[in-house]
Amino acid sequence: MIPDPPAWMHEYAQEEWRRHAPALHMAGRLDSLNLSAFENYCCAYARWKRAEEELAGHPLVQVTEKGYEAPSAIATVAKAAAVDMRKSLAEFGLSPLALKRLKATVEAAKRESKLKQFMGTAES
Repeated sequence: MIPDPPAWMHEYAQEEWRRHAPALHMAGRLDSLNLSAFENYCCAYARWKRAEEELAGHPLVQVTEKGYEAPSAIATVAKAAAVDMRKSLAEFGLSPLALKRLKATVEAAKRESKLKQFMGTAES
């Protein structure tokens, strides 16, 4: 059974949970051992989305008291959340590179299965 998102999560995190949980569960990648990691990904997604929405109306750079330019606090939050999301996506095999690796593994398993079938047929 696919678990529901925790009630304490921000609505954006819950939406992301509902978007990915069914596929992760079907692939055997979402179980009681990694629920907290998936919660972390969903919360990072919510932080990123909220920060990006906030950034839409504000400058990416702010001027410090000493006159230097520095990333705004919201831009820093968005960047950190994006980094957290990428790390979590890789753990669940959802990043482009991880998906490529998974596909290669599946293809190799298919080839091995075909070879075993062929060898079994050839021996009959």
